[in-house]
Amino acid sequence: MSDIVIYRSIGSRSFSALWMLEELGQPYSSDLRDLKNGEPRSPAYLKLNPDGFVPMINDDGVIVTECPAICLYLADKYGYGDLAPRIEDPRRGPYLKWLVYATAQLEPARATRNLTPDAYAKGWGPGWRPLPHVLETIAGALTGDYLLGDRFSAADVMIGSTLAMSSVAGEIGPHPVLDPYIARLRSRPACQRAVDLNWPPEVFGRR
Repeated sequence: MSDIVIYRSIGSRSFSALWMLEELGQPYSSDLRDLKNGEPRSPAYLKLNPDGFVPMINDDGVIVTECPAICLYLADKYGYGDLAPRIEDPRRGPYLKWLVYATAQLEPARATRNLTPDAYAKGWGPGWRPLPHVLETIAGALTGDYLLGDRFSAADVMIGSTLAMSSVAGEIGPHPVLDPYIARLRSRPACQRAVDLNWPPEVFGRR
């Protein structure tokens, strides 16, 4: 029996961690936090997570924050060789790249899509590419149904959750490759369960 607790908020980036847990079929419980009243930043919560964000998991005393780290941890511990390629598998490298890419490139590119970031001194600029470039990079990797070809992995959870949230929010437009990819991911039962948990239909309607 697992002792995993996920600290999460409704309608938040907790979606990716919920989806990962649902894909694994791993028992867990939820500690719901209300972002609107500042509860995640209470002194008790900040003792566990000084940044005060969700999601966070507590796996029998092991605290993990940051969505890619949560997905990496859960996939390696509970889905190694399945949702996480083994260390000797040549797909391990691309798998790690895409997990990190979700928040190192896709998320900041999405967040700054309507801005022109100031260049830093001596020609340095932000560490991510513009959103159109990032989207085409992801599309170019989809030579099969998933980022690792015909194999679904935790990398698809991270990239797919960010794309899906951006698509629903109207932050990215129609795309001939990414739209079918998002649809494939959203058809997965685990993804559908995570959507209903993160955006309860009685509050948000069907997403």
